[in-house]
Amino acid sequence: MVSTLIRHKWKAFWRSPALTQQLATTLLMGFFFLYFAAIMIGAGAGAKFIIEKALPGTDVISLVGGLTLYALVFMLLMRIVLQKFPVSEIKQYQSHNIRKGNIVRFINMSSLMSSWNLMLGFMIIPFLIVNHTELMERGILFNFFIVFIGWTLFNNYLAFILDRYFKKDNLIPYIIMGCLVILLFLDFNGYIALIPVFQSIFAWLTQNIVYALIPLVAGIGALFFNTQALKQNFYLEDLITDAGTDIVGNLNLPFLEKFGKAGTLMNLELKLIWRNKRSRMGAIMSVLMLAYPLIFMGSPSLENSGFKLFLGLFITGFFALNYGQLMLSWNSEHFDLLATRNVKIKDIFLAKYYIMLFSCIILYLFSLVYYFLDPDFVRINTVMFLFNIGVSIFLYMLLAAFNSKRIDLSKGAMMNYEGIGLAHFLIIIPLIALPILIRLPFALSGHPVMGEWMIGLIGLIGAVFHTPIINYCTELFQKRRYKILAAFRKKT
Repeated sequence: MVSTLIRHKWKAFWRSPALTQQLATTLLMGFFFLYFAAIMIGAGAGAKFIIEKALPGTDVISLVGGLTLYALVFMLLMRIVLQKFPVSEIKQYQSHNIRKGNIVRFINMSSLMSSWNLMLGFMIIPFLIVNHTELMERGILFNFFIVFIGWTLFNNYLAFILDRYFKKDNLIPYIIMGCLVILLFLDFNGYIALIPVFQSIFAWLTQNIVYALIPLVAGIGALFFNTQALKQNFYLEDLITDAGTDIVGNLNLPFLEKFGKAGTLMNLELKLIWRNKRSRMGAIMSVLMLAYPLIFMGSPSLENSGFKLFLGLFITGFFALNYGQLMLSWNSEHFDLLATRNVKIKDIFLAKYYIMLFSCIILYLFSLVYYFLDPDFVRINTVMFLFNIGVSIFLYMLLAAFNSKRIDLSKGAMMNYEGIGLAHFLIIIPLIALPILIRLPFALSGHPVMGEWMIGLIGLIGAVFHTPIINYCTELFQKRRYKILAAFRKKT
């Protein structure tokens, strides 16, 4: 039965209308996958030669082992935030005469085909093949392979388990994420050294087959725990806790009512954002992006003003970028309902605008702490905040007036490009290019700071005249509303 379900999944992929309707996106994603796969294979096969040339005298086997464990810890953090787990596939089989255990085994097997597992495997397997002679002389070839498989299994199913806790509004994944972020930050900035620690752990695990089996046993344990949890929480209502219902259901900001119907829609939109993983992950990533510049502290990159503009653009407007690119698609499943109510399209656009505006304000205020690291960041973040609220947001609105792609909110965020078209990638170009082009003539004439304030001034003008711009975007949508509504009804 499991093999039958796997064949269904394979046929669903090739028969999906989205495969042809979004052919350009599919080909682009396929190209990137093959490109990075080739890089990982090359890196694994040539790791010994690269490391010996860059770090003469280094124990290559030990270093690669330590880096593998380090990569798995980093991947755990990224998987918690980004990975799309196939739990939603349970729903389509619940009404059929299929044993619960078979469906759960299928879900567990499907999760193993994650690109996170494949990419690291593309690097480690060639490394083991190329260096098998030396590994066999040390007597650790089999142990290395077992440790890698075990840690990969544990990493995969631990992320799966934590993802379920996310759905229950539990604090556990947030605590684990916070600890991992702190550890990685301290390591990136030289306060601690994790690689030697992981090298020691790797050496200990591979010295004996009994020790090598520890990660594998942990992985099998995580698989068993995940299997039991999926069986116990097989139906949607099993995942809903009283606390989670209260938190989301009671989410209400009374001051938003001052904005009229737009305020009411904002309250509903905030509930939508928090209830669904893809949108909730966007909000969480927006907060994490505030720490992005810390990675480059002490790097020559921060001496480049253009790079600082790039950082300012994203840390003050990341939520607007993530949310705004799919502005109306978030409501695609129930847009017909909105269209049959006494709700003006302008109120919908206003609600979206205010949500993006407030997100930029909040992120900008948090970004002011960078004053203590580099006072220039305050100026850069200020002008890019103004650019975001006066230019970027309206670019997303123009895109929304032409975007007609439905998305399924029940799906996760990792490798989920549903609703994303070529225009969503191309819009990044003007977002980055416009500030640089505005600043360029002032920089060439010896007044770069004046050019930066000009960026802010243009953004401020756009924010002041937001009403006529929103009216224009609304009119564009009205001209295409029936075509967009028809597209939202198509389940691809």
